[in-house]
Amino acid sequence: MRESTTALIWSDAMLSSDSVLVVDDIARAATRIAATVTISRVDGALYDVFLSAPAAREAAYAALASGLR
Repeated sequence: MRESTTALIWSDAMLSSDSVLVVDDIARAATRIAATVTISRVDGALYDVFLSAPAAREAAYAALASGLR
């Protein structure tokens, strides 16, 4: 998730952004989880990053793999 969309009616932006969660709030809260936190914003990801479009999903898996190394 790279950005949020706050539309009250359907728009195409909802296909590649989050219309449920406020991405910046989640990123800010994530910094309080532990002493070391990696935040990765994925272009085109939805609230369930791993069910997003293929390009976003691939980027998310790459970021996850990078963090596990």
